[in-house]
Amino acid sequence: MPNFITLFSFDFAGIVGKMTPEAKGTRSSAYCVGAMMLFVVIYACMLMAGVSSAFEVVQFRKLVSADDGNVLCGASPPNKTLNDVQLKIQCLSACNQGCPSRCQAVNYWNDAKLCEFFYYEPCSYDVQQDCAIYQVI
Repeated sequence: MPNFITLFSFDFAGIVGKMTPEAKGTRSSAYCVGAMMLFVVIYACMLMAGVSSAFEVVQFRKLVSADDGNVLCGASPPNKTLNDVQLKIQCLSACNQGCPSRCQAVNYWNDAKLCEFFYYEPCSYDVQQDCAIYQVI
């Protein structure tokens, strides 16, 4: 039994092949409509399978002291630490990957290239040289 995509391609090609000579110039727009229909079908399947949750957008905000504007660092013990993280963006994007629960905050130490994950909101904060905490919003 042929699969859906084969039937779709065969039927679509048959429709385009039977066009009048005047309509042959619109063949490319017909292919665009077919491609768009295929995209909609694939997207609907992804939604039904729950794949869309993998594309969740996570936003962060840097915490600063209200008193003097210094950047804060979480002083509570982290749940997980990654070493040798070269870029801050790598640290932030790894926040929700491989965690047993949702990541709530991240300390990033720029010089040490260290990333600390918190599965809770840290209870205490401190001003540390070269450290910044980013809270999930």
